[in-house]
Amino acid sequence: IDLDYVLLDASLLKRAIISILTDAGITAADFENTYRATVTEGDQERVYVPSLHAELLAQESSVGVDELCRVINGAADRSNEFLYPGANDFLAALRDVGHHLRLLTLGEERWQRRKIAGSGIMSAFDAIIVSSLPKRLSLADALEGVSGSVYIINDNPGETMEMAAAFPAFHYLLKRGPYLPAPDFPFPICEGFDTLFRLCA
Repeated sequence: IDLDYVLLDASLLKRAIISILTDAGITAADFENTYRATVTEGDQERVYVPSLHAELLAQESSVGVDELCRVINGAADRSNEFLYPGANDFLAALRDVGHHLRLLTLGEERWQRRKIAGSGIMSAFDAIIVSSLPKRLSLADALEGVSGSVYIINDNPGETMEMAAAFPAFHYLLKRGPYLPAPDFPFPICEGFDTLFRLCA
């Protein structure tokens, strides 16, 4: 199971950070522009690194890097406020019917683990894997020792297709998020947890 846009509404987390920074004189445009500079390099995507983002924001404002890091990390510490409604019940229901759950999330390790800890969902998982590598390269390690039917729940159609090409025997479910699937996307597209549970229970 993925974290961002599957269990955690990362857009709400971002808006919470912007709201606090706006009070300090940093505009939403400054936040978004520096955010994009943090996660892209040319045509390549990189993982989000809060400390780098804070350094870029500090160049655009009078707020210091340490204070910016405090605000950004403080929002992540409240990640339980940004879980999608029903996320905890969904995880509990999967465990109740006998599923063993593993969390595989792409990102900078300290940032992702901070969000995971702040969300309060750690105890639902048998293993938590944070990787900055593409998920198709991390999936084998994430599923080491797993037997039986495997369900992969993700929000990114491109990532999902890459994982399916590498591991075609698994069952793939897409939770609809910010990335639009192609019209011929071959796997179920789910709007919420009820459909996800029905398909993998």
